[in-house]
Amino acid sequence: DNTDAVLDAGVAAATALAADDLPAAQTAGKNLKEIATSAGQPSLAQTATRLADSTTLEDAREAFKALSTTLVTLATDRPGYYLFSCPMVHAGW
Repeated sequence: DNTDAVLDAGVAAATALAADDLPAAQTAGKNLKEIATSAGQPSLAQTATRLADSTTLEDAREAFKALSTTLVTLATDRPGYYLFSCPMVHAGW
């Protein structure tokens, strides 16, 4: 089960975006893509690629917004994960 690894990469991306750190968000996207690919989750890998390939913080936030639906689903009822709202893209994760 790769859920913890996926969520860890998602948290890393969220933390990077909150700090306006595009390179760290891109790295988190690359890590998430690798994890999703090895786990046979092509849809998640494709969405993570958008984050990894982002060239602006705005693009990275939009890519993360798309990832957030999956991340929220995976984190539901798991201890240690909480839902936050992002004022930059008007989304919750």
